[in-house]
Amino acid sequence: MKRDQQVHIRTKNLKEKGREIDILVVEDDEVLLSQLVKLLKKFFNRVDIASNGIEALNRISERDYDLIITDLVMPLLDGFSLIEKIRQNNSEQLILVLSAYSDNENLLQLIDMGIDGFLLKPVNIDVVMEKLSKTSEIIYNRKALQHYMKMLEESHAELLQRDSELEETLNEMNQLKLEVKEQNTPNDTTQEFMSAEEFAKLYLDEISYLNEEFEILEEHFNTFLLQEHKSITNESIDTIAHLLKQYCKHFETYNEFAYLHGELCSLAGELEELRAYLNIEICISSFILLFDHLEQLRKGVFASQSFHDIHKLDKAFIKVLEDISNEISSSLELVDSLVS
Repeated sequence: MKRDQQVHIRTKNLKEKGREIDILVVEDDEVLLSQLVKLLKKFFNRVDIASNGIEALNRISERDYDLIITDLVMPLLDGFSLIEKIRQNNSEQLILVLSAYSDNENLLQLIDMGIDGFLLKPVNIDVVMEKLSKTSEIIYNRKALQHYMKMLEESHAELLQRDSELEETLNEMNQLKLEVKEQNTPNDTTQEFMSAEEFAKLYLDEISYLNEEFEILEEHFNTFLLQEHKSITNESIDTIAHLLKQYCKHFETYNEFAYLHGELCSLAGELEELRAYLNIEICISSFILLFDHLEQLRKGVFASQSFHDIHKLDKAFIKVLEDISNEISSSLELVDSLVS
């Protein structure tokens, strides 16, 4: 019963593993060849035959075989020469040798040539089935490994392509952002000149209200400073972001301050994104300078209307906003390096 069970398991394994396996049998004994082919076709996908080494080489040149079973003594080209030529082109080819007991003296030579196993003559079906089962397992695992390696290579290539596309998209976005920034950045040649007095006359009904609102924001920031030390942590980022968003809200309807409005809103957005990070610290001195410039702007434009040009502080804003942006980038790079 145990033997029958083993035969059943072996037969089932051969049928499962052999469905995608192609074999070439090289044998000049027609009777033995017919018996082997009849047996092999029950389990394997394709079984081709050749009666000598020359015919076998022609077959091999036309297609790839997962397994080659060859006799040693054959006309035109014997098994030794056939194996040698196969190994010259394919060192990984699986080869089983049909060997008579009288061929044992050639055993070491065949082992040196890298033979994967022997099927002794006269052929014993049970022994042949056992050897084919083990060999099929090797072929099946090799094919599976090749399949997975191919999938990994394709996945890797796809990831590289996606990374390339993402990098290209990010470059385009950064270029677009740079172009927009350059278009909105005030300079002496594109910014329309306007005095604080002219601005006040243009917005006569709103100037006092704006001055009061900005003054309230300054008081909030000064109160915040009393509670902080040398740096802003992720716990206090929300306060700064909220104050900047309030400035954005008041500047929003005044095209004269479109650049400052855009940069302050962008900074507020960057600060809000930082809340996802732990242990972020940004030097508070740059924010103190930023709010000091905002206070000077309020006093010179909205309170006293003493600025000869409402854009007197634009260069100062550009500098401090760039410094803050660089500090944020440096902090994020530091966190990323620590995490990785």
